[in-house]
Amino acid sequence: NGNYRDVDESYENGFITLTADTSGMKYPVTIDPTLTVQPSSNDAVVANNFTDINYGSSTNIATWGGYNTYLRRSFLKFNLTSIPSPSVITNATLYLYYHNFSYQDQAGKQIDVFRLAKTNWTEMNVTWNTYDGINNWKIGRAHV
Repeated sequence: NGNYRDVDESYENGFITLTADTSGMKYPVTIDPTLTVQPSSNDAVVANNFTDINYGSSTNIATWGGYNTYLRRSFLKFNLTSIPSPSVITNATLYLYYHNFSYQDQAGKQIDVFRLAKTNWTEMNVTWNTYDGINNWKIGRAHV
């Protein structure tokens, strides 16, 4: 009948259990298992004009392309261990906010987001040329 109830959550042995007071509700009862995942502390920026410099300690992430051929790419690593296996993710939404943009208003601009197949990059060592400070990206380098 459109009533919403708070759901209690518990996690044990790799399973998330959702429990709701269903008294007075008509079946079927639907529980929306929406889960919010925050990025871990692993984030970094790489730049094509400083190919061997790491910006892992920066407090900002950046995306850039086209202006004087300078390119910036940002990396975010999410800890997904709270999602029990073998869960199926049917929908995901990423919210990003910009500030301090100095060249033009970015309202309505498109930013592309891609899954990076190489997951063993390291925050304090990733550069445009290497994913861990030593090993080259090989195919595609840091173009993600």
